[in-house]
Amino acid sequence: MTITGSQTVVGTSDNEPSAAVIKNIAGDDVTSSYNIIYENGTLEITPAQVTVTADDKWKYFGQGDPELTAVVSGGLVAGDEIEYDVDRVAGEEVGSYDIIPSGPHTQGNYQVSYVNGTLTIVDATDPGLACPSGDGLTKKYDAIALAPVATATAPGASIEYKSSTDGGLTWTDWSDAPASITQAGTLDVQAKVTAPSFETATCTYTLTITPRIVTLTSATDSREYNGNVLTNDEVTVGGDGFVAGEGATYDVTGEQLLPGTSDNTFTYTLNSGTQVDDYTITTILGTLTVTDRTTPYEITMTAKSNSMPIIYDGLEHTVSDFMTHTFTVEGNTYTVTGLDATVTEVFAGTYENVVTGTPVVKDAYDNDVTGQFTVNTENGSLTISKRNISFSIDEETATKIYDGAPLTVTFDQLQVDGLANTDELIGGTITTSGSEVGDYPIADGNMFYMMSAGTSIKSGFKIKHDPSGELAKALASYTPSFSITLKISSIPCEGVTYQGHDYPAVLIGTQCWLAENLRNTATAAGPISYVAYNEDDANAAAFGYLYTWYTAVGVPEGDNTTAPTTATTTSGETYVQGICPDGWAIPSHTDMEILKNFASGEVRRLRDMSTSYWIGGSEGVTPNYGFNSRGGGFYNSVSGNFERILLEAYYWESNSEPGSTEVKTLVDAYYCSDMLFETSKRSDKRSVRCIKVK
Repeated sequence: MTITGSQTVVGTSDNEPSAAVIKNIAGDDVTSSYNIIYENGTLEITPAQVTVTADDKWKYFGQGDPELTAVVSGGLVAGDEIEYDVDRVAGEEVGSYDIIPSGPHTQGNYQVSYVNGTLTIVDATDPGLACPSGDGLTKKYDAIALAPVATATAPGASIEYKSSTDGGLTWTDWSDAPASITQAGTLDVQAKVTAPSFETATCTYTLTITPRIVTLTSATDSREYNGNVLTNDEVTVGGDGFVAGEGATYDVTGEQLLPGTSDNTFTYTLNSGTQVDDYTITTILGTLTVTDRTTPYEITMTAKSNSMPIIYDGLEHTVSDFMTHTFTVEGNTYTVTGLDATVTEVFAGTYENVVTGTPVVKDAYDNDVTGQFTVNTENGSLTISKRNISFSIDEETATKIYDGAPLTVTFDQLQVDGLANTDELIGGTITTSGSEVGDYPIADGNMFYMMSAGTSIKSGFKIKHDPSGELAKALASYTPSFSITLKISSIPCEGVTYQGHDYPAVLIGTQCWLAENLRNTATAAGPISYVAYNEDDANAAAFGYLYTWYTAVGVPEGDNTTAPTTATTTSGETYVQGICPDGWAIPSHTDMEILKNFASGEVRRLRDMSTSYWIGGSEGVTPNYGFNSRGGGFYNSVSGNFERILLEAYYWESNSEPGSTEVKTLVDAYYCSDMLFETSKRSDKRSVRCIKVK
């Protein structure tokens, strides 16, 4: 297609299309298949804008005018010219007169604008020096220099400056650079003008920069008491504020812990480059307020109860104080004082450990914060259990040659087991109901009496508590064994076959013992923890096996809270069978004490006579009791070593303190004339010697 049309000067003309050719996608000319309609466009050129500006001119008073000229600017095309005239407003006095360019506003392809200039007529005797004045001499500090300059109307005039910061007492040297001030303060300035054909003139003005007014306000905050210090480090900058790039850092020290209100105090330090004189700073303190809790914290002071069993012993027992005096609430620790809980009693019973007093709650800083808490109390208790007391008759007293007469036992011949040291037993005689060999329980109709001040108690005995003498309370603090058996015969003591091994028995005083240590390796309850010394079965044959206390008494290994299972004899005594045969028991501490006391000073009479089981000079002696103690040593569970073979024999007892990892053992040591008690780890492995259940 052809387009013909052109426009060079201002005006409009048609832009005509013609001779269009249309081709299909294959490139074939299909123009004849179309009826083509052409529509002209328009070409338009608008005038260019130019400006004629008159040049500023000056002359001395009385001289002729200089040549008046002007400058053309804008869109003038090279080679084109604009026609104009330059004239001025008439006048010859000192002053200023407009220089006026003129001419046609429309010139061919141009639209012309005209701008006046100024002709200044200067007095040859006055350089026209003027110092700055007004608002421009004062501003608020903004870190930008304040430097208004003097002016002069004299042609060729030059201005110099000097300044003073002490009210004109000291001035700097003259300088071409305008005097300026950047920091807050004042600067006195003198300006001096020098111009050809003019006398020198000076003027004075003052530059002033005032400080910015800044307020620094610490935050105001509040909340309920929660045991933590309330702080708020925010500081708000108000007033004029700091100039960009300047400012301060803040150390906010305000804090409020307890209910009340205090100032949110702070200090500030201006940043490097921030001058103190550039600012007038006022600090405003916010407030920190802690209010009482709407819902006080709840804590409970629980008075103590005795954690270990207490068995009546005739002495005073006391439970006092609380489970704890300190509490942690939301991460903070508090201590409660002002309460007391103490109970002291002697006799059997359960007594309340009553909480008294008025609680005072203090925080970790010793502040009284009682008002923020509800302190509940729970009483504790002191429980003193009844003491078991039993009566027996030693073998010599209970045995006699049959003579057809009943056996009479005086009070002094009774063996009393369990009477507290503080108490006194008062009584008479016991006579069996028959004369034949047999057992005679004490019952109504065959009664002995414990007498006190001529009073008898039909139930069998009376106990007097020293020093109080309270009979009824002391009596009520015992659980007596009323069925006392009088054996008018020798004590049977026969061996037993157990786990395929024959164990002989021996009577030691009134006690029947197996004459050798246990060596069985299984129980009806399942696996047991045992070992031969040095894991040598030859030692098991000689000394028996070594067992942990747990195995010996029949509680799970490592269980320090479960008490051994006990059984009760027909006389009401309890015992622990453990791994012993039926009818035999792990000896109690009392059993061990009886054996120890029986052999007091003559422990070698309990030892095996053979030198194969003791170091030389420590074996048994004649006459020998037949107990056959052997120095089988033990296994130390702490070191993991076997120790003290041929030197010492260790025998487990059944007694234990709940929760303890230790228990007593009876020790037969080669260097002692008496047996002794030693505290051992329950996990150690030691010998077991069984005693017959009566």
